[in-house]
Amino acid sequence: RRLTRCLLAFFLLTHCPRGGLFRRASLFAGPVGRILGPLPRIRRGATVAAVACRAASDRAEVEEGVRVRAAISYEFDDGDPPDFVDLNPAMEFVCGRRDLAPGLDEGVRGMLVGETRELRFGFDEPLFGSHDHDKVVEVPRASLPACEVGEVVLIGEDVGGGRGLVLSLTGESAVVDLNHPLAGKAATVWVTVLRCQEEAAPRESVQVQTIAPGDSKTYARYGDLVTLHCVVSAARDSKVLESSRARGEPMRIRVGSGDVAADWEEGILRMSLGERATVHVPAPAGSAAATARYREALVLDVEVL
Repeated sequence: RRLTRCLLAFFLLTHCPRGGLFRRASLFAGPVGRILGPLPRIRRGATVAAVACRAASDRAEVEEGVRVRAAISYEFDDGDPPDFVDLNPAMEFVCGRRDLAPGLDEGVRGMLVGETRELRFGFDEPLFGSHDHDKVVEVPRASLPACEVGEVVLIGEDVGGGRGLVLSLTGESAVVDLNHPLAGKAATVWVTVLRCQEEAAPRESVQVQTIAPGDSKTYARYGDLVTLHCVVSAARDSKVLESSRARGEPMRIRVGSGDVAADWEEGILRMSLGERATVHVPAPAGSAAATARYREALVLDVEVL
């Protein structure tokens, strides 16, 4: 602990100007404390870089309404998750907009860019929700595609609806678990904030009108690769500007990478797997208009494949 404090003292002396950083009660004792004066209290999980950033500049922190991009890693008490579970190492969300599980949204508040925080989700409040025994259902074997125990299958709405893990098979029936594969599991999570910025002022919003519903469960997240069909038309005269259907080949985008305009991406993120919808996109405004491919209001016919 003494060595860590001395190293931190050296870092602060060489990287930060004296001033507000040294006004609180000192963490140090003896000669080092007399040299440095008062130092800030360091939150558990905060990095030295985060402390320096807070002192050197008044950077925005994660709070209600702020858009955040972060890296995330997981460690589960009972070992690695199944191979079919895709845990994205990156996420982008607006704090307080219910983009994340409540415990995760609350846990990242107050973080600074560059800061890493360790969050614990025990069996009493698991990150992916509690395991609901009512979601373990028995369905006719004939209602399922060819499958084996341990595979993920899609079952029809008439027998529960959604994707689930096959737990057992008999000649006539199958037991399928429709819970999230990680429901009920305790985990430790490490989150590092990569970017933090205020949301732009509200303007005309993107509107999504469903033509054919999807599974209402599977939504794209930051970093996901999404395959879709998209027909782009001008809102003023319905002239088709481009169409993946006409090309006979779906398009693929990486969420958050800038493959499409932010408004297009917003509409796609609100659609579930299999959904087809009309997405009304307003004309770009401000600096976005300068780099936009189309500088007018658009209507997108999108199907998430």
